[in-house]
Amino acid sequence: DNTHNLWGVIASTQAHETLYPAAFPIPAKFPYYGEKIESDAKADDIRKRESKYKERRNDHALYDAANLGVCKFIHHVVDETWHKDLKSATTFYTQVTAKQLLDHLETNCTG
Repeated sequence: DNTHNLWGVIASTQAHETLYPAAFPIPAKFPYYGEKIESDAKADDIRKRESKYKERRNDHALYDAANLGVCKFIHHVVDETWHKDLKSATTFYTQVTAKQLLDHLETNCTG
């Protein structure tokens, strides 16, 4: 919908809502193949629907890449002592978002 950008990956909800009308929506994850297209659909309709579906899939891929990149950066530059509380015994840090990491650091590590 072009009303958000990837700054929302790290921005607090309050900060995001000062510039945008709503909280940053995490894009839905779609399977590789999308909705079934009718066999009698016109070629240009098929292309439009496939293009729109691919765009929605790419939105989630961009979100994942940005979130993972920020998480890797934080894990690289911040000693684990400061974010170890978020580590799961089974999933480690894979279920922790960049926003959760930054919120945790802001809450527990400011001087």
